[in-house]
Amino acid sequence: MKHLVPALCVAGIMLAAQPASAALVTYTGLDVGQATPAGPSSAAAQASFLSAAGPVTTIDFETALPSGVSISGGSITSGSLCSFALCGDNTTLGGSMYLSLAGGTATFSFSTPISAFGAYFSGTQVTESITFSDGSSQEVLIPDGELDSGGMSFAGWTDSGKSITSVTINTGNGTGYCLNCDIIAIDDVLISSVPEPETYAMLLAGLGLLGAASRRRKQ
Repeated sequence: MKHLVPALCVAGIMLAAQPASAALVTYTGLDVGQATPAGPSSAAAQASFLSAAGPVTTIDFETALPSGVSISGGSITSGSLCSFALCGDNTTLGGSMYLSLAGGTATFSFSTPISAFGAYFSGTQVTESITFSDGSSQEVLIPDGELDSGGMSFAGWTDSGKSITSVTINTGNGTGYCLNCDIIAIDDVLISSVPEPETYAMLLAGLGLLGAASRRRKQ
């Protein structure tokens, strides 16, 4: 029998309970009916994610995608289909662009594998999900703000030691209402790449040099 670690709630952020042997930890926050970016709960969830993820690359859609990142599905736009709360919009301070999904899915692919992913999701009226494989199929739910009010969410996860090459955003996971039917916006995507073996080798070499220098100073 697998033993679960208790779910933790810090500053309104739910860290989902996971099997004690699992590395996957989720960070989510919802602001129901939020009309402008970003609400207190979603912003707090992003802060918690950032403190756990370490160095990240931000994809804000204001400039070209980072090298090695590609997206299939959705459209990068500055035009909103309806209100922020119901259809979503840009969340980048001083920006205007975002990834719009009018139903369907969007898949992010990474030539350099990642171990952490998070983003702002606005216009969430049904339960969306992030799906990926870290050796087995995983699903992280994006909280919804209900049909009549919509909402603003941050959803992300860290998966220490895993190498993930693609992540799919689903506009409605079929729970309670529909499968891939919602209109949402995705913005300020945060990814943390898995260090390549060369990076570890350089780090170890640097630590060795520091140790040698320290010994010489003592002598």
